[in-house]
Amino acid sequence: MSIYCPLAEALGIPTNISILDIPEPDWECVEQANLKSIQSSHVQKKLIEEGRHRFLDRDLQSKNGKIGYEKAIESGKHHSLQPSFRKIASDRIKKGTHNFLDSENQRNNTMKGIQNGTHSSCRIHTCPHCGKVGKGAAMKMWHFDNCRSRK
Repeated sequence: MSIYCPLAEALGIPTNISILDIPEPDWECVEQANLKSIQSSHVQKKLIEEGRHRFLDRDLQSKNGKIGYEKAIESGKHHSLQPSFRKIASDRIKKGTHNFLDSENQRNNTMKGIQNGTHSSCRIHTCPHCGKVGKGAAMKMWHFDNCRSRK
């Protein structure tokens, strides 16, 4: 049984690899990742014991969020008050792609985008800082302006 991978195909990597041909993971790296996870959980437990963990005070969280929202509205900097946001929203409503429209329409548009390869999760991006190639939101989250290699 072989795996089809459009990213591998785009990069010129053979796609007729059998699942049995996939190399064994580097267990030392796996152990290091597990150790980091355990260390992180100890830090989180310590914050909880000290009462400083950010998820302990729900009122404070919602209060901070509400204060930030109110400040943005008052100063006129909230994204929904920007003219460009309103134009984009009205254009999306006209096209039928706005996220507040019915879910059936939204699902159809998403499937069309995936089939055409135009959906955001299908586009292949290359980070200009480290050269990493990948797809979807994870690339935007960890690379480009947030890349470790950025100078």
